[in-house]
Amino acid sequence: MKEVLSQGLDAWIWQRVTSLFLVLYFLPILIFWVLPSANVVAVWQPFLLAPSMRILGGLASISILIHACIGIWVVATDYVQIDLYQQLVLSFFYLLTVLSSILMLAALWA
Repeated sequence: MKEVLSQGLDAWIWQRVTSLFLVLYFLPILIFWVLPSANVVAVWQPFLLAPSMRILGGLASISILIHACIGIWVVATDYVQIDLYQQLVLSFFYLLTVLSSILMLAALWA
């Protein structure tokens, strides 16, 4: 029983850590977006293509992957009661999440 509670607590902590990182990553982007000079692509390119933003963008992609996988697991185990359907739902959404994260990382580093 203690292992199950520990795993649930670990998932809860990871969910909170990834959401906090995503907020801290997207907050400067949103602030930059509202600035009057942000309407120009020439201003956005150096900001988003800077090495630090690329690294943070990669970490944000990994955070989205972790956050989504935990969320999918929670929803599927809470709302899908038949084991076979639960495994199918989890497999489908895990595959979708991993593929979209790979595409996101590829676009980030292209």
